[in-house]
Amino acid sequence: MKNKLSLLFLCCFTAPQIYAASPMAGGDWMTSFSVQTDGTVKTWGELDLKSPATLQLTPITVPSLTNVKQVSNHFFLKNDGTVWAIYRSGTSFLNSPPNQIPISNVIKIATSHSHTLALKSDGTVWGWSDNQQGELGTGSFTYSESTPVQAIGLTGIIDISASGSTSESSYALKNDGTVWAWGGNYYGQFGNGSTCGVMFCGISTPTQTPGLSGVIAVAGGYKHSVVLKNDGTVWVAGDTNGNSFKKVSGLANIVSIAAGLGTSMALKSDGAVWIFANSASPAASVISGLSNIQSIQMGDGGGNYAVTPDGTMYAWGDAYPGNGTSRSSAPVIVGVVTAQPPPVTGTPTAQVPALSEVGGMIMGALLLLISLVAQTKRRSGIL
Repeated sequence: MKNKLSLLFLCCFTAPQIYAASPMAGGDWMTSFSVQTDGTVKTWGELDLKSPATLQLTPITVPSLTNVKQVSNHFFLKNDGTVWAIYRSGTSFLNSPPNQIPISNVIKIATSHSHTLALKSDGTVWGWSDNQQGELGTGSFTYSESTPVQAIGLTGIIDISASGSTSESSYALKNDGTVWAWGGNYYGQFGNGSTCGVMFCGISTPTQTPGLSGVIAVAGGYKHSVVLKNDGTVWVAGDTNGNSFKKVSGLANIVSIAAGLGTSMALKSDGAVWIFANSASPAASVISGLSNIQSIQMGDGGGNYAVTPDGTMYAWGDAYPGNGTSRSSAPVIVGVVTAQPPPVTGTPTAQVPALSEVGGMIMGALLLLISLVAQTKRRSGIL
């Protein structure tokens, strides 16, 4: 009986797993990166800060980067939980080894124009670089932090996002479906019904966004933020959207979101990709030429990316598309790149169990316990 009860509690009351989806494509300004199936990374676009910059119009492998599972801007998360960075300078970054960031046990990274966040396996959030607007969440304002520091008061975090340039913002999603924000709120991107008042102002302590619940994903854009709720609807705040969250019309059955410079994307359960711009009345429209998409991402410099289950990658927007041309307003297949596809949407790596599911597990466990006790009493002649 004791062994059965131990097994029961082991099966039904294991600590909740922390889930974090990992984008396989991304970029910073005019440089794009794609994580390959073997853990290597390909890049295309501008390779240095020369004027004019050295251009690589088709994908090329980045030396010394292996075992990578996620890219954000020019930072790379490896399978062992370490984080590495590539910095552009007067010479091509292909000639310089990547730099390791002094942090470990990381399961997701998120980078804006000037700061980076890291979500650890214990559900805490860490950050480094610019902190003039409090975007590292330490409770204080500093010019910059060269090594990772912990955001205060955050536990049970399952997703993060970092965004902005003139108004740097940070976002965290807790396992209870609430959203927390800190840093710059000049454009009302926190969606809390107010702004912080003046340019470069900020909030240095993570603060819960009121009125938001049932959220399963958060994405920060240049001047706005987007959230995905567990009913498949999408909500947006900031810039011309206003300083409170509004529901985006035309969207249902959404499974993934991404936010960019002035637009955002949403992936439907049928594999179609929709796009919507910041507006007083945000409305989405489908992007033609894309189907059977499994992952979407928007880069810091205006590049858009979409990946199919077999790893086929599409790119378009302001960044170089990687097919030998300079720009493409419509999705094009990136040459010779086979991006590592993300986990299938709807698996535990992409979403958090609903509270109703947890309640069902507990009720089932109690019923099984009652049954086991009754069986033992019958064998003992009590019943």
